[in-house]
Amino acid sequence: MPGFTAEFSAHKLHGHYRLTGSPALRMDGVGIQPPSLRFCGVGVDECGSPDADSGFFCCSRARPRCCVNPDNFFSTYSCCPANDPHCCFGQGGPGPCPGGALLCGNGCCASGQYCADTRRGICCFDRSVLTDDGCCDSQAVCGSRCCPDGICRDSNKGICCSPGSGPVCGEHCCSSVERCVDASTGLCCPVSGGPVCGQTCCPAGTACFNGCCVTNPIASLGSNANYLLTNGCNSIRGLEVFLKADQTLVSDKGFSVQLNAYNPAGPTTSWMQFILGVSNNAITGDIQYWNMAGFYNCLNTQCGGSLACATTPGPTGCTGPTIWLNQPPVTLPVTLPLPPSSLPLLTNTLPAGWTLGIQLSNDISGNITGATFTATDNGATPTTYTASTILPLNLQFPIKAFEVNVVGPGSGAKTTFSSGAGTITYFTTDTLCVEGGLPDACSKSAGSGTGTGETSNATYGSVSPCCGASLLTQSLDT
Repeated sequence: MPGFTAEFSAHKLHGHYRLTGSPALRMDGVGIQPPSLRFCGVGVDECGSPDADSGFFCCSRARPRCCVNPDNFFSTYSCCPANDPHCCFGQGGPGPCPGGALLCGNGCCASGQYCADTRRGICCFDRSVLTDDGCCDSQAVCGSRCCPDGICRDSNKGICCSPGSGPVCGEHCCSSVERCVDASTGLCCPVSGGPVCGQTCCPAGTACFNGCCVTNPIASLGSNANYLLTNGCNSIRGLEVFLKADQTLVSDKGFSVQLNAYNPAGPTTSWMQFILGVSNNAITGDIQYWNMAGFYNCLNTQCGGSLACATTPGPTGCTGPTIWLNQPPVTLPVTLPLPPSSLPLLTNTLPAGWTLGIQLSNDISGNITGATFTATDNGATPTTYTASTILPLNLQFPIKAFEVNVVGPGSGAKTTFSSGAGTITYFTTDTLCVEGGLPDACSKSAGSGTGTGETSNATYGSVSPCCGASLLTQSLDT
């Protein structure tokens, strides 16, 4: 080729040509590089400072030595032939590295090393390869990663797994006792666990219902059947429940918002009800504590199993084992505004924008010490009305689980909503998780399987999130 001299080889990545008497120009990865092309490629050593204009050479592996050569007209760096270890001792040598050793960035490579990355000054031993994890023995390279103590399971993704690990799942490996259930997200679940519910591994013995892992599935969410919520079977503290009417709730005979709570085994009281009632254009708060063991005994012995008999007030029924508080119920100092005259059920509605709340207070042991009932109107500057009750010392117990129901006003009544929708919000100072349906698995008391007797045509949506948060929400439809 007239006008050119071959300095080394025309082989791709190993040779370059230069014009006689002119700077060497990069053609296939070897030679002096202008600032915009300071990358030598695979199998080629970088020689020089990539951040300076004093020259930057690419030396082929057959010429592995790079040294400072102040007499080089075009660059202060030059490549030395492999068969001439004293090349760097020439005019003005030997440069910064003793014995003409390889210059790598601002440092010198030791004997038996090559410069794997001039920019970062990384020297690797001849039998190693530079990876994202650093210098790696060529036998342990796994794509861009290094697996010195593991097994390369996917070289394309650089996935290393420890010996005895499970399958590859996405970008990592499952353990030996896990299975990959979603490679797109890398979700691994225990082989001996329960079903997969969305992106959650359910424990063994549970089921996936409505997007949550539950101990007891519920046929349908509505009326007096809603999710039980727990704090991992620990005492629930700082519990607050709110129902906001997103659309005006209109019922035929009034309704109640019930927080039905379950006590642990031990206290005589095993089921507690905190109730907000909406009826006759008024809002009331009520608390009922139940000795369910005594109630069931009376039901079978005195009433022959008749629930109608057992719930009859007075000596003929079984309300004696029930501890009634707030009789009559406390009335919140608020009068509900009447809806438009076109609505026939004027006294049994909750206007859109209103919020009802039940807030429980507790001591450091988790015992419930009191309750506050609230109603917040929908004014431009909302006003909150409250009524509070302090519980007697002999009636202060912890709760392990609870359920919220929007049902009839009392005495086993059913209410029918003709319209309306709302949002139920749950808050606690700890965390809450969906447990499932009755019976409650945490309280293990006589009241564990008790549900309220009032009903309605209201339905409940899924709880979000299912577990692990102090704030949960749920929709209400009618």
